[in-house]
Amino acid sequence: MSKFEEEYGEFIRAVPIDKNDLDNEAIAPPELYSRIADITALVAAERDRAKRDLAETEANADQTIREDAAASKDKLTEAEIKRLIILDGSVRTAVDKLAALTLETNRLTDLKESIAMRKDSFKTLSQLYHDQYWSREAGVIGRDTRRERVRESIRSNRANE
Repeated sequence: MSKFEEEYGEFIRAVPIDKNDLDNEAIAPPELYSRIADITALVAAERDRAKRDLAETEANADQTIREDAAASKDKLTEAEIKRLIILDGSVRTAVDKLAALTLETNRLTDLKESIAMRKDSFKTLSQLYHDQYWSREAGVIGRDTRRERVRESIRSNRANE
């Protein structure tokens, strides 16, 4: 389990917008985005170190395999050396570490994008609530105006009869 797994779960729970608490929803995203960006940068740096460690581990395994082959007077092809490097335990461990950190970096990057998209959703939701508020008043005014026009039309028709 990642050392950021607990915070990741907290971030995932923070992505949906509580439409009944828009005041607090307007305040939360900048701090949330900042925290996710910081953690993403840390994990990306770890991933980059893991890439360098993998290259070093592969080089060490290559050197060891070649030295062992030379000491035992075995002749290995480049393809055999590559295969032995891939099967080396320390290389496999380094590959697994890199894969885990790459996955974690990708998950955090996606989450960071979700929080950024949340801002747009919040704006849209706020505008929708604003428009609904004013359209209700406008609808009431419009309904009263229509009633008045119907009444006027009825009066006019009765007067013409």
